[in-house]
Amino acid sequence: RINPMNKLNGKDKFIEYHSPIYTQLFNKYLDFAGKKLKTNIPVYNGINGLKIQGMKGLQYHYTNGQLCSHLDCRDGYVVIFSLGSQCNFFIKSEEMEQYEIIHINSGDILTFASAKLQHGIRDIDRNTCINQSLSHKYPIMNDVRVSMQIRFEDKKSYK
Repeated sequence: RINPMNKLNGKDKFIEYHSPIYTQLFNKYLDFAGKKLKTNIPVYNGINGLKIQGMKGLQYHYTNGQLCSHLDCRDGYVVIFSLGSQCNFFIKSEEMEQYEIIHINSGDILTFASAKLQHGIRDIDRNTCINQSLSHKYPIMNDVRVSMQIRFEDKKSYK
């Protein structure tokens, strides 16, 4: 399950957050996500059984913004908020015969069970930030994609 090419596997240091604002934001996200999903991955109804495991931000530059196919080493769900240039993200479940490419734009949100769905980044398309005010104020957003991730874990399995 752990990709040996990914040097961060199992080594990420997550900060725990206990503020109720995260639960409120995630509930609002779930309401929104049901209307805007880009794939047929099911939306998870509510978070009563989930606990925030951690949050982090990652930057991928268009020249080397790849991430090879992998399964995460932690059970649970990830919510990814994307900013900047378009990311060509790929997924594959056990039921799928081939990978599906998802074009993720600035402002898009993706949710999935990261330990059960093969995923990675094929590449970043330069100068594709659709949020003109963001790319005008921060020109680097034309060269990078920023991934803000929130990870959730089932409270029953949390130690």
